[in-house]
Amino acid sequence: MRKIAICMAPIFADEYQSRTDYLLLSTRYGKNKEIIAKLFTGTTLSFGITTITLSIAVIGLFSIFGSMGWNMAIQSMNVSSTYPVTLLGAMMISIGVVLVMSIFFAMLTLLLSSLFKSSFPVIILSFVVLIAPYIINVSPVYRALYQILQIFPTKACAAVAIFSPYLFKFGGIVLTPAITYVGFAIAGSLIILPFAYRGFKNHQVG
Repeated sequence: MRKIAICMAPIFADEYQSRTDYLLLSTRYGKNKEIIAKLFTGTTLSFGITTITLSIAVIGLFSIFGSMGWNMAIQSMNVSSTYPVTLLGAMMISIGVVLVMSIFFAMLTLLLSSLFKSSFPVIILSFVVLIAPYIINVSPVYRALYQILQIFPTKACAAVAIFSPYLFKFGGIVLTPAITYVGFAIAGSLIILPFAYRGFKNHQVG
């Protein structure tokens, strides 16, 4: 996630900092296709960074533990878990959550990049988003606040959170953490996308 923050922060902010924003925005496609290209680049780059990182982690696990035992129940690692999945299934679910969450975090960083005229505050705020859930210690007794903190990217990407026994309840619907995190990340990304687009498009050059 830190790599994503560092890579995403300059995408829009550096245009302001180097004062090339007016050149970009005054070109034929500067207020549409160029911005879309930047957003697409940011999304694919974050996906690529996360994929490479996860691949290295999986290869490391295979090299240390081998491929034996992937069909064992998750309870072999966590006896208190109530999820009916194998270790391989748990790993695939975790990878899916991490990938989607990384794109959401990239979109959030791109939004900040479109609003600030320097990449430095973007990186700082992005790091705050990553660190905050670990600084704010909330007991599960305070269910609502506890689960809000679990949705933050760094928390949501942890296996202990993905397979947490604390389910999310929305009205009469009860969802597992994994489904909640993926749904939140997708919805959040789609909501942030137009704001990031307009943030740079409507930037007042001066």
